[in-house]
Amino acid sequence: MILVEREIRTAPAEVWAVMSELDRWAELLPTVGGVERLSGPGPIDVGARFRVAQPGLATAVYEVTEWRPGQGFTWAATSGACGPKRSTKRAPTARAAPGSP
Repeated sequence: MILVEREIRTAPAEVWAVMSELDRWAELLPTVGGVERLSGPGPIDVGARFRVAQPGLATAVYEVTEWRPGQGFTWAATSGACGPKRSTKRAPTARAAPGSP
């Protein structure tokens, strides 16, 4: 498993406000070329599906498998980038840094 952590000096609620806008990731992140919601409009929750295009990678369909408002989420590639029998999971998490108020 690969773990990447980034410390962002702002309140976790502010980080979550950006992280949870999956529909806007192509606007916000240089590593995402496009995001298309496949599961229809409305609040994001477990089961929401997105087609995600990233430079240099095959387009993949991700399904939200865990949604913890204000804290983080996990989604897994269900097709595309990893082939039919493998999956990749991403779990962005917002938490206060040690010593933060």
